[in-house]
Amino acid sequence: NHHLLINWLTFFLDYNKERPVEERIDGVSLDVEPYLTAEWERDRENIKKDYIDLLRKSKELIDSYKQDFRVGVAIPFFYDKEDDGNFERQILQYVDYVALMDYYDTAKDIIDRAVFHIKLANEMNKKVAIGIETQDLVEMRQGKRRNTFIEEGWEEMERVLEEVKKYFI
Repeated sequence: NHHLLINWLTFFLDYNKERPVEERIDGVSLDVEPYLTAEWERDRENIKKDYIDLLRKSKELIDSYKQDFRVGVAIPFFYDKEDDGNFERQILQYVDYVALMDYYDTAKDIIDRAVFHIKLANEMNKKVAIGIETQDLVEMRQGKRRNTFIEEGWEEMERVLEEVKKYFI
């Protein structure tokens, strides 16, 4: 279904052509998670190639419009294990940033899972936004207590994030 994203991007880019700079859409964040498909386990290499192809087509389209239009993608922390990080390296070739889904509730866990991604992004002159979770994943049956700040609360979350920030500065 690559055409769906290409059509969506084309709409935004065409919209921007008709607008003053201050009214333009400056980019999109994509949450495409190929590892959630049934095919990921059966045909992982082709799914990864297809995903990279989608990002390549998107980048080529955006570049053809010659606009300041950024694209980011959400990635799981375990992409550092896919092809020794080469899958993520390929992703970073076609995006401006990644949003790392680093769903843990301690500074150590967040930092440990982010180090590889931030190093790689820095090498490639890209950005990483670290995402954390605040919903009750246990109630939603989507994770464990350690994957969310729901029980720690806002102040503890802010303290932990400040620690993470200091580590990477």
